[in-house]
Amino acid sequence: MAKTFRFLIPLLICAIFLFLLLFPTHAVTSARSGLMLWFQVILPTLLPFMILSRLLVETNAISGLTFLFAGPFKKLLGLSKSGTFVVMTGFLCGYPMGAKLTADLYLHGQLTKTEAGYLLSFCNNLSPMFISSFLNLSCLEAPALLSLLFLLIYGVPIFFALITQPLYRRTVSSKRTAVSPDASTSVLNFNIVDTAIMDGFTQITKLGGYIILFSIISGMFLTLSLPNRLLALITGLVEVTTGINYISAQQFSLELRLLYCIPICVFGGCSGLMQTYSMIKETGLPFSLYFYSKAAQTILSFIVTWMFISICIN
Repeated sequence: MAKTFRFLIPLLICAIFLFLLLFPTHAVTSARSGLMLWFQVILPTLLPFMILSRLLVETNAISGLTFLFAGPFKKLLGLSKSGTFVVMTGFLCGYPMGAKLTADLYLHGQLTKTEAGYLLSFCNNLSPMFISSFLNLSCLEAPALLSLLFLLIYGVPIFFALITQPLYRRTVSSKRTAVSPDASTSVLNFNIVDTAIMDGFTQITKLGGYIILFSIISGMFLTLSLPNRLLALITGLVEVTTGINYISAQQFSLELRLLYCIPICVFGGCSGLMQTYSMIKETGLPFSLYFYSKAAQTILSFIVTWMFISICIN
């Protein structure tokens, strides 16, 4: 796979460069769309969580937020308190908070590599706000299906976590990197706050770059004379928001929109893959594990959605 990427990336960069030169209007429109998504949605939604999560990690205050859920999560998935916090935040805050917290806690010795890899395979997902507002109201225009959307989009990674739990069982506690006894009472000072703020702005700026880049790539595909259904699939796999926007503009049936949107949301798009990679590249955690897990969950979500449509709608 690495050899394939080494060949495709220069080709893709040249294609984007030619697109900017030959279709400047389309390129600017696509870039503006990605920028506004970052500025209006990603920045105000994720930046506070990034700063606060870093403060929680630095002061080791995570246990205070997970004491109610740590027991059930340990019995069900074999997770530590830190792992429980990653799951809660990853499902509630959206991309790429699950990956960022996994990387931060692993680097701080609060997760083993086995548990971090296991968490990475299922805890990085779209936020409930994105699903309920943008996907449900803007694309599907079916408020009554909100519970179903949550069940399908979040149920698949949870099911995946349950069936793969034996393969990614965390190491025994004696091998876990211990947290110092005084870490839970670390004093919050301006140095820690400054570090958290700078880290948050660095990461959110990286995300903005990826979103803009992949929005341009999606716009590049939209200039091609391809069938609408193929374009819907391609743009969704490249960048989720652009794909859903395109699907909502087509005269597709509700069933077809569901069949497109749910697997696309579970996959998270190539933009989501690169955002995740940017969060974990310094950790040594296997990105290939994340990619193959997302691919498996995408296929599973397509099958489940198709079965639901066949049985319950048709």
